[in-house]
Amino acid sequence: MSNKTQEREVKQQLPESVSRSLEVVIDYLWNDERRDFVGQPNTEHVFRALVMVDGWLFGHRRRAEEYVGRGDYFGVCPVCRTSDGYLNVGRDHWFVCHEHGLRWCAGSNLFSSWKGQAEAEWQANWRRIEACREIEPVCGDRGGEVEEESGK
Repeated sequence: MSNKTQEREVKQQLPESVSRSLEVVIDYLWNDERRDFVGQPNTEHVFRALVMVDGWLFGHRRRAEEYVGRGDYFGVCPVCRTSDGYLNVGRDHWFVCHEHGLRWCAGSNLFSSWKGQAEAEWQANWRRIEACREIEPVCGDRGGEVEEESGK
């Protein structure tokens, strides 16, 4: 039985309002709980339950870890343990957490995406992150804290 067939069968067994309500609850909680799971992947985390219900409803058998991967290779925000991705400024690749106003440089010329960008795009990228405080990269499993700046 294919996943699509299984999904249709599960959804058909439920009243449409129940099926839709489950989807709304999953969608509402998914991103916040996934972010929390990255920092605290314990066996009782609610994200595991969300993945199980999502799998039952939509016919897949993924584990919670498959949704978070090891996205910390280039560092994460030490507060929320995620990032908003990176922006190129010239050959440099800056990862950023807009929510916490933090940025860190992963290196230069690691990704080829900078080669197809113009100087104007690099300047616009810098303007987006220049107000963010620069920190050293933090791996998600190493911990780490953001030190408060003195005088603030």
